[in-house]
Amino acid sequence: MLGSEFPGPLVELAQTITFIRENCHEFNVNPDQIGVVGFSAGGHLAASLGVHWNSNWLSSLTGQEPRWYRPNFQVLAYPILDYMLNRDIAEERGIGDPKYMTTASRMVFGHAAEDETIDRADLKAHVSKDTPPTFIWHTVEDRLVFVQNALDFAKVLEKFQVPWELHTFKSGSHGLSLATEVTGRADARASQWTGLMFSWLDEVLEKN
Repeated sequence: MLGSEFPGPLVELAQTITFIRENCHEFNVNPDQIGVVGFSAGGHLAASLGVHWNSNWLSSLTGQEPRWYRPNFQVLAYPILDYMLNRDIAEERGIGDPKYMTTASRMVFGHAAEDETIDRADLKAHVSKDTPPTFIWHTVEDRLVFVQNALDFAKVLEKFQVPWELHTFKSGSHGLSLATEVTGRADARASQWTGLMFSWLDEVLEKN
């Protein structure tokens, strides 16, 4: 085993949120304003907690009550939310990086994925009214993680009336991060995502 297989990292994330919330006074953190942020595959991890935080199987694995690791919001940057969808699009269009998809699938599912694991990792199938408010941004030109991941997820969020905001920028390759010189690749338009996110957070957290 690589140690990165689902749901191992998800359990660790839930335990981390629990630790922060249990020690919120020491860390000077508002326990009702703790969220998760994830980029690319990290977006899958963050969203996994967002959709599975109230599941019995995750509570059993963490040994904690779900209320301790419930995220108050989630921010997903060019997230891969459906590995199978992403693979199918890459094959259909004849683009993408086959080595990346093989490696990513192995890291998430291991050598032989069980049906239960594949189902739980298909995040849009587990969105519910209890999924936290969600901010997503992506670029249309991303040829490693396709923008359809974000579009499909937003559609399901809307179905369950989960507060969400999605920003898609025409230009920009995968892995822009802040999209400024600080993180290596600057893109004037995509870099607006941080300001949009903070204004969204102000609105969301004010309601909480």
